[in-house]
Amino acid sequence: MRKSIYWVILVVLICAGNLSADTYYVDDSNGNNDWNGTSPVYVGGDIGPFKTIGQGVQRAENDDTVIVADGLYHGEENLQLYFYHESVTLKSNNGPESCILNFYGDEYHWYFNDSANTLIRGFMIRGIRDENIEIREQSTTVIDNCVFENNVLDNDYSLIKCNEQGNLKLNDCIFRDNILNQGSLVKAYGFASLEIHGCEFTENTSTFDYSMISCGGDCNAIIINTQIDDNWNYRAGEVWGIYCSINANVKIKACYIINNYSNGSFAGVVCKGGANVIISGCNISNNWSMEGTYGVNVEGCGDVDLKTIDCIVSDNFAYSSNNCCGIFCEDCNSSEVINCLITGNNGGVRSYCDEKSTVINCTIVNNKIDYCDGYGIEGNAQVVNCILKDNGNEQLYGRDIVVSYSDICDYTDHIWPGVGNINADPLFADVNNGDYHLLSRAGRWDPAAELWVRDDVSSPCIASGDPADWIGDEPAGSGGRINMGYFGGTSQASKADYCTGVLPGDVNRDCLVNFIDFALMTSDWLGSTIEQP
Repeated sequence: MRKSIYWVILVVLICAGNLSADTYYVDDSNGNNDWNGTSPVYVGGDIGPFKTIGQGVQRAENDDTVIVADGLYHGEENLQLYFYHESVTLKSNNGPESCILNFYGDEYHWYFNDSANTLIRGFMIRGIRDENIEIREQSTTVIDNCVFENNVLDNDYSLIKCNEQGNLKLNDCIFRDNILNQGSLVKAYGFASLEIHGCEFTENTSTFDYSMISCGGDCNAIIINTQIDDNWNYRAGEVWGIYCSINANVKIKACYIINNYSNGSFAGVVCKGGANVIISGCNISNNWSMEGTYGVNVEGCGDVDLKTIDCIVSDNFAYSSNNCCGIFCEDCNSSEVINCLITGNNGGVRSYCDEKSTVINCTIVNNKIDYCDGYGIEGNAQVVNCILKDNGNEQLYGRDIVVSYSDICDYTDHIWPGVGNINADPLFADVNNGDYHLLSRAGRWDPAAELWVRDDVSSPCIASGDPADWIGDEPAGSGGRINMGYFGGTSQASKADYCTGVLPGDVNRDCLVNFIDFALMTSDWLGSTIEQP
């Protein structure tokens, strides 16, 4: 019996040895396709690097790696690549600045089909004129630390296309100095899955309509920590940072969409055709155009659901049009705008959705341009815990706006109808330098100094929000009630009371332990947020 076990173990070890991954090397200057590719330098016999990338990819099998030496690679044997079935890594030896793949306008293609699992890392890719890189048929492709530059796309083409249930992940890539006629730099549709992490789209130009990233056709997309900046359109076309349409589910988190320009119109994020979009922790600012500029644009699209959370939407404007504002929603299902700072645009929030838009804990100020009929909030909306001041013609415009526990400051004695509303100067810390924290005698967070400071006066918006709303992450000294405005419910909310210490039983952080804290605790008695395995 023991001998049988030993033989089984021996066979398993032998098979495991035969299944070990191999590494192949490519060197355009010193390689030869008659060699076996198993060494980065020639050592004799047939042992040395391949000359072309195609030979390395063709030889590679499951879990193998192909390492490409520094150099300029072009031609069919280097750039016409097929990835089928295998899990293969193709990477440069020293990164994109040293390893350049130049298509020179030739129609070579990379195909990722039939459940291939591929990692592409560390290349500079130039000279594409067609849809040369296509991920499809349930294949999974990760493109990591690559630079796409000086590609010129004709017609309605995309630099990278993912469809037919393909899966594409882009990590730490740069798309710069590319020229598009129409289309997108990255496009996902047809039940595809797209993830973009830590990428930059910069100084790309177009002649007609185009987007940096396009998500449609029932695709699922996650775009995180990505920057879209300094892109241009020289004709009267439409430019979109991120375009979401046709039942796409898109999450956009911690992204910067800044300093883009169009001779036509521009929108940081566009939502159409039944898309479900969540935008959180983003900065959409300083974009401008001739005909219309929007931070977020939902228009003519049917069943779109949009959530915009913890975002800054500022200084987006058009030179000669009223078609512009921070967030625009029309003909959509629903829209939520929560804990956002909306300032310096041609208008604040314009909403005409099927359901009332909800605008909660937002600071909407100084949205006005001399030639633009902007408003703070226009349309049909439920407004709670917000601060509006110095917006265009009026702070609020529309019959179907319901407001509560908000500061609608218009320098008159008029109080907007609704429970808990006030009309008072919110006393921002430093508007000229973009600091909209509320002044407080008990304590205000100073982002420049990165410490808590105390002022001579306190804002009337502190601890003046809806008493039924939870205080969230507000610090000790909150007064037991959420603040109005952008920082309400956050760790940077200005304080109502100065606390000399922290009491463990102080559930609502008002520097007291009393029956209110007991009631809050018992309201969730035996509740749990533990996720079961």
